[in-house]
Amino acid sequence: MAKLFKKLPEPFKVGSMELKNRIVMPALNNNYTHRGFMTDLSVDFYVSRARGGAGLITVEASSVDYPRSRSVLNPAIDDDQYIPMFKEISAGVHRYGSKIIVQLSHVGRQTRKSTTGLTTIAPSAVACKSPLYPDTPRELSLEEIGDIILRFGGAAVRAQRAGLDGVEIVMGHGYLANNFLTPAANLRRDEYGGIKGGIKFCTDIVTEIKKNCGNDFPVVCRINGDDYIMRGGNTPVEALMLASELEKAGADAISVSAGMRDSELSYNDHTSASPRGGWVHLAERIKKGIHIPVIAVKRLTPELAEQILEEGKADLVAFGKPFIADPDFANKMLKGNLEDIVPCTSCCQGCYDVIWMFRPITCMLNPEVGRIRSRDIPSPSESKNVVVVGGGPAGCEAALVASKRGHRVTLLEKSSSLGGNYQICTHSPNKNEMNRVFPYFSRVLKKNKVKVKIGLEFTPDMIEGYEPDVLILATGSDFQMVNIQGINSPHVMSPIEAITGSKETGGYVVIWTCSHHCTWTCGIKPQPIPDDITGLKTTESYACAAGHAAVDTAEALAAQGKIVTIITERDALVPGMGFTNRGNLFKRFFQANIRVSNNVKVKEIKRDGIVCEKEGIDFLLYADSLVVSVGMKPRDQLGELVKGRVKEVYSVGDCSKIGNALTAIHTAYDVVGKI
Repeated sequence: MAKLFKKLPEPFKVGSMELKNRIVMPALNNNYTHRGFMTDLSVDFYVSRARGGAGLITVEASSVDYPRSRSVLNPAIDDDQYIPMFKEISAGVHRYGSKIIVQLSHVGRQTRKSTTGLTTIAPSAVACKSPLYPDTPRELSLEEIGDIILRFGGAAVRAQRAGLDGVEIVMGHGYLANNFLTPAANLRRDEYGGIKGGIKFCTDIVTEIKKNCGNDFPVVCRINGDDYIMRGGNTPVEALMLASELEKAGADAISVSAGMRDSELSYNDHTSASPRGGWVHLAERIKKGIHIPVIAVKRLTPELAEQILEEGKADLVAFGKPFIADPDFANKMLKGNLEDIVPCTSCCQGCYDVIWMFRPITCMLNPEVGRIRSRDIPSPSESKNVVVVGGGPAGCEAALVASKRGHRVTLLEKSSSLGGNYQICTHSPNKNEMNRVFPYFSRVLKKNKVKVKIGLEFTPDMIEGYEPDVLILATGSDFQMVNIQGINSPHVMSPIEAITGSKETGGYVVIWTCSHHCTWTCGIKPQPIPDDITGLKTTESYACAAGHAAVDTAEALAAQGKIVTIITERDALVPGMGFTNRGNLFKRFFQANIRVSNNVKVKEIKRDGIVCEKEGIDFLLYADSLVVSVGMKPRDQLGELVKGRVKEVYSVGDCSKIGNALTAIHTAYDVVGKI
């Protein structure tokens, strides 16, 4: 039975802006722009989310000083030449009854000279602690501060002229306004120094916008409810000070976020390792101290969002990544069709990880994200009999897309359930949400009339019985065991054996990964961004299944009380993993006593440990158990066995090229388009 919500569909008013429901899509940068201009893909991204039912849509962080204020491929709004595309977005969103605002942004020190072509700037010459932003900024003069405030005002005027319904000012997340507010970043002694000076900078921006655009043009302020840095950061006390002063200055709503890049803590983690609704208490506290509407955010579920509204903890609720994964998220939620929603598991691999690689974002589970749906692959001229072998990520996606395109599809999986090696990650205490992936596939495969046969291993002699026109091989890969003395010892195991408990692990566990035996999928593959304003290149990379399995196994075993050490033969652990996942991973590792040592060569395995070499020194590393996750070997034998027996044969996922779940699903989507 469909589940209906009462509070989520209620109309609500923010200043003069009347919303059709209480569902907000927050600012989500996507790297779809070109030289600061929105593109057709940008327009489609926002209009499709309006079509999908969002009450309020926030356009991504748009630079009020381009390109100085870009940290990724931000759009610009500091010149009239950018207005036409904003107009197109506004008109498209309004056709579906949604309201739209734009987040006005100055990133301050959270960028690089290589990204902007210019020296970074900040309230004081204090560098960000994040490895993403190593440049020491130049301190702003009073005249420059005044100019930036005017730039925010001018950008708001352009938004108003473009037909947008209001603006949002980003005052958190470690960007420029947040730097003014944070003692660790603002060492000034003038009128913009200290918390009082930081509040003045923020209220001056609101005042300037209201002066330029009028009191009926809504201004939302997105603030940190807590900076989450150990020394020199603001707490909920200072957040309420700021919110109160913003209300006095004329702000129409407060959106409560949290965290800075500088944080040594993992409270601003955007992955599934962070708790659902972890920042709601910050929004609730601020709501109790002010009179204007408050927006809550942070990994909300539909049920949790409804509860927040019912209990009066916030007035509006924002869903970020769920709107990336499924453009129709709001409509499906409001209709109670929760099982039809493409689930966001907060893996961050296609969105938050990719954004810092200067690549257009997508979604692991929804390869259509980043493509204009009206330009999808055309339907085939004939319906074919398609047999898919393998029920891992690639096989399920191939079967689903083939069926959606009009083919008759049978999926064969030899084990007792769908999932393949991907199920390793579901054992990690920080990736329990990955358990949603294959129940989702099971539902949508059934809904799309795919015949799924579990516990049936495909052999070439079955071709005559199924008579496929197309055979898609998605047989995955195996963890490879290298030829080294002692590899067959009873205390040596694969990640699957360790994480499932099919082999018992001792108290001291060593995990060997990122070896020279690996095919090195983590290597960065820079590509020029066409006609970029500073000649910027992408830094695209990805970690293979062996790397992911190593870290997932480490966290699972540490949660069982094991003492876990990871050794790599290369100079880093899973360097291809994106910044969002990898950065928070190491923060969690330290808290869980998982230690990592790089450039360690494994020479021999003995019963009482591993003979290693580092810096030319041989030594014995004690271990009760050794987990080997040094690479994957494709299961590609079937390809030769069926050659010439089926007209069309395709291989997708790891049996074709070693990768991870994202690459498996996306290559399967692309390959099926060839049928």
